[in-house]
Amino acid sequence: MTSRKIKILWVTNVMLPRLSKEIGAEESVLGGWLSSSFDMLSNVDEFDLGVACLSPRAKERVKKIKSNMYIFNSSVGINDLRNLIINDFKPDVIHLHGTELGHGYKVAEVARQLGIKIVVSLQGIIAEIAENYSIGLPEKVLFGKTFRNFVLRDSIHQRIVKLKKASRNEILILKYADKIIGRTKWDKSFVENSGFLDKYYFAPEVLRACFYKHQWDYNNIKNRTIYFSQGKESYKGLNIAIRALAEVKKTFPDVALYVGGEFATDGFVGWLKLTRYQKYLIKLIKDYDLVNNVVFLGRQSAEQVVENLKSANVFLLSSSIENSPNALGEAMMIGVPSISSKVGGVPSLMKDKVDGLMFESGDFQKCADHIRSIFENPENAKFLSRNAMKSARLTFPEDSSVNLLKELYFVVHSRS
Repeated sequence: MTSRKIKILWVTNVMLPRLSKEIGAEESVLGGWLSSSFDMLSNVDEFDLGVACLSPRAKERVKKIKSNMYIFNSSVGINDLRNLIINDFKPDVIHLHGTELGHGYKVAEVARQLGIKIVVSLQGIIAEIAENYSIGLPEKVLFGKTFRNFVLRDSIHQRIVKLKKASRNEILILKYADKIIGRTKWDKSFVENSGFLDKYYFAPEVLRACFYKHQWDYNNIKNRTIYFSQGKESYKGLNIAIRALAEVKKTFPDVALYVGGEFATDGFVGWLKLTRYQKYLIKLIKDYDLVNNVVFLGRQSAEQVVENLKSANVFLLSSSIENSPNALGEAMMIGVPSISSKVGGVPSLMKDKVDGLMFESGDFQKCADHIRSIFENPENAKFLSRNAMKSARLTFPEDSSVNLLKELYFVVHSRS
C-alpha cells in the first residue's frame, strides 16, 4: 500500500450537504446517499478526498470553495474542468457519479487526455429514460408548453430530444472509464450489451444514515395513507398513481396520497413555475375529484421523510423506468409495505409477493388492487414489512458498500 494518500476527486450532479453549508445554500433533498458515502470515505486514512459539484448557485463556471471543494455551473467547459479543478486538485482517481448531464463527458475526456484513472457510477441509463419518459401521456402534454417550459426550453418532448443526444455521450463515457459501478442485474445487462462487461464492478449504495435507525409499526400508522416520494418528472409516474388513487377511492373514500418534493402551485409565481406535465396532473386531480385526497408536502428533509414513511400505510413507486430507486430502498429499510412498477432494476430490490407487490408499468388498475389488498389485510402488510426490512439490509449494506468502494479505488490506483 502506498505511503502517500491516494487523491480521489468525486464529481457529482447534486450538491453535497457539507458543500451547501460552506456556501450558505439550502441543502438539496437529492443524492443523500452520496453524502453518507462521502462522509464515511473521508475518514479513510489512505485517501485524500475532494469533490466538485454541479450547483445552480454557481455564478462562475468554476469556483473553488476550499482546498478540496469546488462548485461549477452547467456552462462549464473542458478547459475549465481541466485547469481550474482537475489540475488544481491533481487527483489520482476521478469518480464520476452519473452520466446524465453534459459535464460528465467533459470530465471523462479530460481524464482520458491527462491519463487519469476514472471510475463511473451508473445512476439512471439515459437511453432507457428517454424511451420511457412519456409513457401513457397524451400528445398535448408531450408537446405542450407552459410559460416556464417556453423560457427554459424543457417541454417533455424537448427533454426527450436532449436525453437521446446525451445517450450518445453516455457510451463514450463508458468507453473511457476504467471501471463502471452498477448495482442491479438490469444495469449489468446494459453494460454487457454495450460491450464493456469486463469493466463492470458491483457495489451497492448506502442509504441516508437515518433510514437505518427507524422501523415501521402498523400500530402507529395513519390508515389508508399512501406516500409517494416525488412526482415532478413525468417518468416518475405520478399520473399513474393519481389514476390508481381514483380507483381506490371508490372503496375507501378517505384514502390520502402524500406527495413529497417540490411542486409549485401557490400564487402567481407558483403558476409561472408550473410545467405542462404539472398542469396535467392538477387537471387529473380535479377531474377525478381528488382535491381533498392529494397532499403536496413540498421539500422534505431526510428526517421528515422518515416520519412520513413511518406513518404511511403504503409506499408507492409507479415510475415508468428506474435503476435502483433509493426512495424504494428507504421505504423497505424502514419496513413500509411497498408497491412498485416492475421496471428496470427494481426486481433486483424487490421480489413480488415476498417483500413487496409489483405491477406492470402503467397498469393503474393492478396498482389500485395492490393498494386495496394492503389496506384490507393488516397481516399481509406486516408480512411484507418484515421481509422488506430483511431484504433492504442485504441490498443496502451500510458498511460493506463503502468497503467495496475502498477496494475498487486501491485496485484502480495500483494500475496507474
